[in-house]
Amino acid sequence: MTRIKFCGIRREEDVGYVNLVRPDYAGFVLAPGFRRTVSAQEAGRLSSLLDEGIVPVGVFVDEPPENVARLLEDGTISIAQLHGMEDEEYLSRLRDLTSGTLMKCFRVSSRGDVEADKIGIIGICGFGGFAVNAAAIDTRIKATIAVTMYDISRCTANGYYDEANDAAK
Repeated sequence: MTRIKFCGIRREEDVGYVNLVRPDYAGFVLAPGFRRTVSAQEAGRLSSLLDEGIVPVGVFVDEPPENVARLLEDGTISIAQLHGMEDEEYLSRLRDLTSGTLMKCFRVSSRGDVEADKIGIIGICGFGGFAVNAAAIDTRIKATIAVTMYDISRCTANGYYDEANDAAK
């Protein structure tokens, strides 16, 4: 079964689009330092505007487990998606604090991180572009799925947010 998640929700207009197309999940970036980061308070407000059946997901990078657990327990989010270097000790501590659903994402940074006969890529959000680019150069990749709000061709030509200028190209 395929599940769809829209990520980077930060405005009421974004929630409106999510409610219109009805993905399974709506992601709120709760990790500081990203363009689409929202505060926990804003994520709670926006998630309350989601139509019934759309599950709010909090995206975290190395956030203290107490903070993640609090947002799961108070209903701000229903799933915590962990994108940092959270190890088994971290996950164990977080599981002690909450019975909420956890999703751990893994980074593949070298060929040694994968088994040659089991490679595939699922790229979501901005990482959709990385998945497409990786598949273009690594013939071991047998399957690629990319779901992104970016126009990957445009990003390749102009940089993300059209930030590349002629001198940078």
